[in-house]
This record gives sequence, C-alpha cells and structure tokens, in this order.
Amino acid sequence: MQLRRVAWVGVVWMACGGGDEAAKPPDAAAEVLADAASPDAAAAAFCPEPAPEAGNGFESCNPVTQGGCAADEKCSWLVVQLDPFLGRTDCVPDGTVAIGESCSEGDPGEATGYDDCAAGGLCMSGTCRAICDLTSDSCCEGFACSSYTATFTDDSQEDTGVCDATCDPVAQDCADAARGCYLQLFTGHATCSLAAPGAEELTQGDTCANDGASCFLNGCAKGYGAFLYAGDGLRRDCTAFCRPVETYLVDPDGDGEGALVGGADPDGGAPHDCAEATIGVPGHQCRFFQSYFVDMNSQPLDYVSDAYGFCTPTTDIFGDCTRYSEEWFLEQYNQFIDGGGTREEWGTQLTTLCADRPGGCAPGCVKVATRDALDAAYCAVPANATRPACMDLVRP
Repeated sequence: MQLRRVAWVGVVWMACGGGDEAAKPPDAAAEVLADAASPDAAAAAFCPEPAPEAGNGFESCNPVTQGGCAADEKCSWLVVQLDPFLGRTDCVPDGTVAIGESCSEGDPGEATGYDDCAAGGLCMSGTCRAICDLTSDSCCEGFACSSYTATFTDDSQEDTGVCDATCDPVAQDCADAARGCYLQLFTGHATCSLAAPGAEELTQGDTCANDGASCFLNGCAKGYGAFLYAGDGLRRDCTAFCRPVETYLVDPDGDGEGALVGGADPDGGAPHDCAEATIGVPGHQCRFFQSYFVDMNSQPLDYVSDAYGFCTPTTDIFGDCTRYSEEWFLEQYNQFIDGGGTREEWGTQLTTLCADRPGGCAPGCVKVATRDALDAAYCAVPANATRPACMDLVRP
C-alpha cells in the first residue's frame, strides 16, 4: 500500500554554522510506501469530529465529513481497475465493519471495488482505519494522519488519509517489532509502517527506495529515513535517526574561538547516536531536524521534536558541529557588507561563506531556540546592534 507526502520543505537553514546548497531536504511531494495497519489500530476511533471544511478537496462526496451521499451509502475510495491503476472517491454502499476490525475489499470494478468498512473507515491491509484530514487533528490521541498514494488521489488538496499509530523514530518503539517508525516532517508526527519493498536492508549511505522521481518516506530500513541529499539528480541517501545533543562554540566576539558546548557528544546521545559502533559507518554527527530544515516560507520546523535527529557525515557538504560558531557567521556577514559586498538573502550569503571553508559549515547543531538566543545575545551588544548582520537578521 502506498502513502504520499505533502509538499513541506524548500531549503536548508543554518544553525551553529551556515546553510549548504548541497544539503537539501527530500523532494516536495515525495512518496511514502507502507502497508498494513498497526496491530493497535482498534484504538483509532474517528474522533474528534473534524471541522466541516476539512478534506474539502473533492468534487463529489467528502470521505472525511461523510457528506454528499445517501443515507445507506458512504463516501469512500473506489478502485475501478489495477493495470493501469484507476480509482476515485465516490458514494458506495455503506459497510458494517467498525474501525479496528478485520475487513475485506471487493474486486476492482465500478460495482465492486469498495470495502465493507462502516462510513468513516477505510480498509487498509485487512483492517478498517479511520479516514482523516492531514490539516486538522482528526485522529485520536496516539494516532496521526497518513496519506496514501493509491488512495483518495483525486483530492485536489492532497490531505486525506487514514489514522496510523504514532511513535518515536529515534527509539523505534512501534508495538509491532517488524515495523519501523518513520518521521513525517511536514506534520512533525512519526507513524509506524513496514519498510517499503526492497528497503528492508537499506541503511546509512544507501540510496533510498524510490519511484523514480522521489524517495518513499519509508524507503529505508527500520531506524533510517531518506533525508540526505547526495548531490546529483533526485538521489537521496538513507540516514539513521539519532538523539541529538547541542554542540556549538560560545563565541560572543565572533572570532571563531570559544568554549565548546556538547563537544563530547556531537554524534548524539547514547544509545541512539551516530557512532560507528551504532550505525556501522565512521565520521558522522547527529543534527536536529527542527533547525536543519525550513519550510517553503523559510520557517524552521520547530514543531518537530528536538528529541529527533538524523546522522550526517562530517564532510565538506555537511560540515562539523565543533567548528565555526553562530557568532562567527554574523561577524563574517558584517565584514562582507562593510567591505562593500552586496546585501543578499541570508541563505545565499551563508552558502557563499561556507563554500570555501575547510570542512564546510554545519547546520542543525543546536535547537531553534538556542540558535535564536545566540543571535540575540550577539546583537544585544551595543556595538553590534546597528551592524549589518543585526540590521538584516530576519531569522525563520
């Protein structure tokens, strides 16, 4: 069964260093491949009642609100044929199977291609799961909405799915040990799923399982996700989830020298770290998701837990968290502008600063709040308040 992911991210941002064009996030509208329902799906009741406008990207009936059908019908997903695949959202006869109970699907066809779940549920790999809306919290506590590629594809807003059990992608605590916990960056939730077919053995540095255009969200082995940009085309590398530890230089004057905070643990907190003994590959550090990526509005993903991180290699592309302070970048920007440089967007300027630095720059080394506090402390110094970096500093 295939899931889809809504567009969420545009560029990388800096933290404890500068952004790097080569370290882009996964493609927008990347695909997700998953299958069976979580074994505790019986708890996924359809609650609370979604807002009336939820899931309104349909021309006919609405599977989220169950509006637009006769009393003895439900609004659900109708599979007309498999090869080539053809399906649509439509009114079909209502079923009797409750959320969390075993269900069955009819053979593809105009009069048969629907399941026997009661209205509000959808049969996914033999279990009825609650239909939900990605843009509203319509799943019960402990569940989150996941959107499937071969389901409700005619939703123009691409935000309709089913409720899956949530989990911790670092701890990998799914009730079914065979399932991995995969993070949905566009919501901050992580849900349980089997690895995509062929992805079960894809670990650190392996190219993710994909559809030829983008990675599947679960296109890596359990404990890994496709987040690292490998440099050419659409290739993404699998990377381990880890427990991040803040690592940065305390450098008020911006000279690049200062006490190192968290220097002993740039690879993250044990046992979920990026040490060679953990991931099988040397030379990696753990970065915060929330300060490594930004959305299409250049806002940090601060809704992603600061307990979630991922392993990056300490190469010229991804940098090293123990080098180059936040204040150093502010000071370099000041000198560039004072020297007659043209004001550019922060991301562009930081990429320029990082391009020629030995060892590159390292985004994602601190939490969003810590990065903002370091910026504020630097700009609170009277001598810095009117300097270019502090006048132009428009942080996400």
